Amino acid sequence: MAAPCGPRAHGISREHGLTTPDPAVSEVKARAMRSARRRVFAGTHAKFGAVSFCRFAEVGDFESIVTDMGLPSAEAQRYSRLGPQVIRV
Repeated sequence: MAAPCGPRAHGISREHGLTTPDPAVSEVKARAMRSARRRVFAGTHAKFGAVSFCRFAEVGDFESIVTDMGLPSAEAQRYSRLGPQVIRV
């Protein structure tokens, strides 16, 4: 059984998903996502709206997104409409 996946990203945006600058790293993260039983992204509010070169996942691929209170509530709701539960702590 595959383990949960919690990849790191350089950026997360509603339009471009989760991105990283390195194509090789992006491929490894995409493979980990495909084999994961659960997918959770944790990142600071500074990651939101940032876009890098290579997408490895869509926002809707995640079960949950965990971030800090720096992400405005309205923006968290926009991300949650794409599928994941957004948890601000």
